Amino acid sequence: MDRHAGPIAGVFKTDTLHAVGGAWRNLALLQMRISGYPLEIVHQYEIVRRDALDAARFISQQSRGSLDRIPGISKRRLEDMPHAAAVLEGLIEHLDIQTVSISAFGVREGLLWQAMSTEIQRLDPLIAGCATLGGRGPVAEELGLALQAWLGGALERLEPVFPGREPTLIDAACRLAELGAQLHPDHRADLVFDQVLRAPIAGMNHAERAFLACAIFSRHTASPATPRPELVSRLLTPERQKRARVLGAALRLACDLSGRSPELLQKCRFQIKPNVVLLEADETWAPILLGDQTAKRAGTLAALLDRDAKLRTSGVKKWQFVGAA
Repeated sequence: MDRHAGPIAGVFKTDTLHAVGGAWRNLALLQMRISGYPLEIVHQYEIVRRDALDAARFISQQSRGSLDRIPGISKRRLEDMPHAAAVLEGLIEHLDIQTVSISAFGVREGLLWQAMSTEIQRLDPLIAGCATLGGRGPVAEELGLALQAWLGGALERLEPVFPGREPTLIDAACRLAELGAQLHPDHRADLVFDQVLRAPIAGMNHAERAFLACAIFSRHTASPATPRPELVSRLLTPERQKRARVLGAALRLACDLSGRSPELLQKCRFQIKPNVVLLEADETWAPILLGDQTAKRAGTLAALLDRDAKLRTSGVKKWQFVGAA
């Protein structure tokens, strides 16, 4: 490794190594088990330098018989794993790699992507994947776009918890708003949480997976107790957990207010001010849109944002003060 990697180390030096290949995917699965990692999804699983070196050194010293006794490891990769681990150790040290990001895709997927049209290649894989997962025809697509337009501007002005990624994550969550609509209301929140967490969708790391799963869980319930709390707390900071609840509560407000109708949603405006959450409906539609259920949902969202909620009809100076729910 010294002889081959040394002369090119300066050219290929990088903070992140994107590891492609079955041997490294199995290495990642083994490292998950060593560290007690709670989510066994290899795609975009990120291993910090120290943990990657520890796993690589451990695996490179194991015999085939030792590796064969580990459940869940591909048998046909056993011969390759010690060699892949040794190569990984050398690359980390020579290229000064700080993070190893594992890809579930390979050469076949790369060739397929190259064969796609430029228009399709430009699509964000996370948003496109969520639109497919959450879509139930043109109505769901229209609702997702309407929700993003209605909520996005206000939510994006909050202090970011995923800098640079907030607009994409909000858009993705809006595309998932209809997910679970046909499920039993007593169970849909738990079911959609697990479905989003394990969805075969690219374009998001594990923290973003957990964030979207928590947001869509909160889209269907006001309960603060998410499924898999040990997983959520390991993958998300308290600030990100709270923001997921805010996003879910905002989606719930928008969907309940409008009956999931993009046309009705346009009859009302949504703003987040420093001290209040504001809803303002057109005069003709206010009696329908600004009822008790809307007030309740707005109050829940406002409480999560440490604000009050106010509702009013366009052209009428008097606000309906809701307060914190």
